[in-house]
Formats: sequence, structure tokens, C-alpha cells
Amino acid sequence: MSEPSGPHLAFRIAAPPVMTAGRLRQLAPKLGWRFVAKTPPLFDGVRFVLSAADGPKSCWLVADMFDAVPETLGHLLSHELGCEVMAFASAPPVVAYERVVRGAVVEKLVTRDGDSIIEDQDSPLAERVRSGADLGDLLDTGWPDWSAGFDTRAEGRSVVIAFSPVARDTEGPELEIEPIVTCPECDAALARRQSSFGDFFGCIRFPECRGRRTVKAVEALRAEGIPT
Repeated sequence: MSEPSGPHLAFRIAAPPVMTAGRLRQLAPKLGWRFVAKTPPLFDGVRFVLSAADGPKSCWLVADMFDAVPETLGHLLSHELGCEVMAFASAPPVVAYERVVRGAVVEKLVTRDGDSIIEDQDSPLAERVRSGADLGDLLDTGWPDWSAGFDTRAEGRSVVIAFSPVARDTEGPELEIEPIVTCPECDAALARRQSSFGDFFGCIRFPECRGRRTVKAVEALRAEGIPT
């Protein structure tokens, strides 16, 4: 299995890169984002790398912040572009994919550790996973460029599109600060946050520090009384 080791989210879109970039900017206000032409070193937002896929009429859209992207982004792009969008997610231990056509989910499979099914919606790969196959390996076979789509180093074929969150007029929900367990990277406090794959604890110094722990890991360390 060759998917990346850290949290990654990529969309393979059956539409030209220029058209995809235009629709993404149009959708930004609906997502609570505003387009940023030039990003500072400490950027509190999300960057996407847009690159050509295997032809002029398809592209890869890769997010640099897995948790900042709403689960509905693939659905919205598919609806607006009138095309198929494949979403591939790797957030260990979770590996998942979703196929959306014109805004409607036609198949979806979410697994833990590649071979334990969490959610199955009409996926032709589910039976093979239940028989012991690893979803990451199956994706490598069926969509051999899915993991390559996470590789954004192709010079001259990629552009970066950045968005920052729009300021809110009202105060957001109060953060739940973890009182015992601290960030594994910098030892700062952890705050409970939400993502498409459930809650997690992230460093309060984000985006300067991207340290994080799963809820299960925090609960285990908390029970042992271990602060770090």
C-alpha cells in the first residue's frame, strides 16, 4: 500500500484544471472562505495544489490541511462542474474513497487499518475488503494514480490556490481544552476539534504547530495520568 503516512485528502476531478479553479473560487463564500492571492509564512487557512491528471480534461486537487476541508466539497464541485469527482482520504488508521457524480454519492467505502469496514455505500470493493484485501492496495490497482495525486512536486504543472476563513460576526463555540495530555510535538495544550472523520485533539498553537492526538489516545493517556 503506497498511500501517504499522514492525513491527506485529494480529489480527482473529471474537469479541466482552469474550470475547476474557477468553480472553487466561486464556491469559497459558501464555505466561509475568501481567496488569498499571496499567503504569509504563518497562514491560518487552507491551500490546495491543483495539477493536471492524465489528460487536459481532468485534474487533481490536493488539500494541505485535511481537517480544514468540509466533507461536502467534493459534492459541491461535482454538482457545479456537472462531472464525476473521486475523493481519496488517508488519515491513519482510516483509508477511504468516495465517488460522486453530479453532486450525488454513488459509492463510498471507509475503512480502519485498510481492512475493517466502517461505512459502505454500494462499493464494489467492500466484498474484497471483507475477504481480507487492503483498501489501499485495491485503490492502487483500480486507480493507480490515486497515491501519486498526493505528490505535488511536479514543477510547471501545478498551481497553489489559497483561502482564509472569513471573520465571523458572532463568537464560535467555546474550545474544550484538554487538562492533562499535551501536544506530542511542542508540549502545548490540546483543544478538541472536529473533522470529517470524527473528533480529535489538536495543538492550540495551530497553524504554527500541527501536533495532534486521537480521542482514543488522549483518553488512554488521561487514564494513566500521563501529561505528555
